[in-house]
Amino acid sequence: MGFGANSLIYLDACGAKGNDQFRECCVASSLVNSGTVAGWSATVGDGEAASVAYFVIGRFIGFNPNPTNPEDSPQRPFTYRLVFEDLVKRGMDIYTDPDDGGVAKFRFTPLTPSETGILSPSIKFLSVDESTQKLYIDGFFGTDPRKDGGTATVTADGVSRSIDSWDETSILCSIPKFGPGDLQVT
Repeated sequence: MGFGANSLIYLDACGAKGNDQFRECCVASSLVNSGTVAGWSATVGDGEAASVAYFVIGRFIGFNPNPTNPEDSPQRPFTYRLVFEDLVKRGMDIYTDPDDGGVAKFRFTPLTPSETGILSPSIKFLSVDESTQKLYIDGFFGTDPRKDGGTATVTADGVSRSIDSWDETSILCSIPKFGPGDLQVT
């Protein structure tokens, strides 16, 4: 197991954010011990832990965290600092145990000054050059996973498209002329 550079290491277990062996093993397996660790400082209720996990991951990947009561506009991906500010504003960052009064705090701890930003892939905007049949995708994509033998796909209107170039903030791919449709980067 290992984590890439600037990964989010989300530990959803009671007290996992404390100085324990499991946390240290996760940090040590991250590339150059970088990224951000997120988790609770002490025991927390299952329901509250699940609600916070759903909210945090939802904010990181840009979906509305409450499908029964969606927000006024669709969400975009956020950095961990903005997610944490929202958690605090909603009072979701602190849990008080109803039995013993113990307090658990949810925190993000950056491991290096180079912090985890918006999770990849995240699409910021698209532009199409119809004359060359090229699709320009701008956003946050991380390094090209194909460089290390991995796979990468861009799917437009349900069809996998040829990737011409990939860097951390842009992808260029060839597309035939097609109407409106879904776009996915994986």
